This record gives sequence, C-alpha cells and structure tokens, in this order.
Amino acid sequence: MWKERGTGQVRLNAAEDGSSARILMRADQVLTLKLNSRIYKEMMVEMISDKQIRFQSVPEKAGEVNLYLLRLASGREAEELLKLIQERKEEARPSQKNPTSSTEGKEEKKEEQKEEKKEEKKQEKEEEQKEEKKEEKKEEKKQETEDTGV
Repeated sequence: MWKERGTGQVRLNAAEDGSSARILMRADQVLTLKLNSRIYKEMMVEMISDKQIRFQSVPEKAGEVNLYLLRLASGREAEELLKLIQERKEEARPSQKNPTSSTEGKEEKKEEQKEEKKEEKKQEKEEEQKEEKKEEKKEEKKQETEDTGV
C-alpha cells in the first residue's frame, strides 16, 4: 500500500567525509519535511520505470522496512538521482539493522507485544485481587464495628 507524501524537492545530503548520506524531501511552498531517509550499503534502490525510482528505508526507531517511490519530472533526472544514490551507497556505512530480515523483526515484535499483553493482564489481575482484599478488609472492619456496637 502506497502512502502519498506529496510533491517537493528531493535532495541528497552527505557528510563532508562521505561517511553518511540522507535522502530528503521537503514539501513545495511550506517546506515541511516529508522524507528523511539514511542511505546505507544494503539499501535496495532500483529504477522501475523511466521516471520512477523505488528504494527501501529502515526507520531508526522501528525494525520494519519502508518502501518509497520517487516520481521525477524526467527520465534523465531519475537516472542522475539513481546514479548519485548508488555512489553514496558505496561510500556509506552498513546498516545497523538488517533490512532483509523484516519478517523476522515483525515476528519478534509480535512476540514482544504478546508478552507485554500477558504482563499487562497479569498486573491487572493483581490489581483486582488487591482491590478485592481491600474491600474484604473494609467489610470485616464494618462487621467488627457493628458487632461491638461502636
């Protein structure tokens, strides 16, 4: 499923030493950041038509792979951008995350979520038991005060 990001200028930002580079896109007129993706060695980049480039990105905070499609004004611009991205890939550091194991990452994430839900249910049960004990103690105190007539 594709999510429309809008139109804007695409730029390649690179560190002076060439160790890292990013693909950036800002929306036309308002200049809000629409795309900010680090370029890494294992990154899949391909030209899928004369004006379109598809690439993958691994977000910093999540272990899943995102696919992006850039549509450019001309085939020449698409070829130039692809060439520049590939040059930056060669100079870039390897990714800290393994983008090819996205299904494994998703499965691990699901397992973690299941464990978290189990833990939450366990905590909820414990809370309920504490509340029940409090209620029982209140009832006992109430019975004691009624029995003693105080």
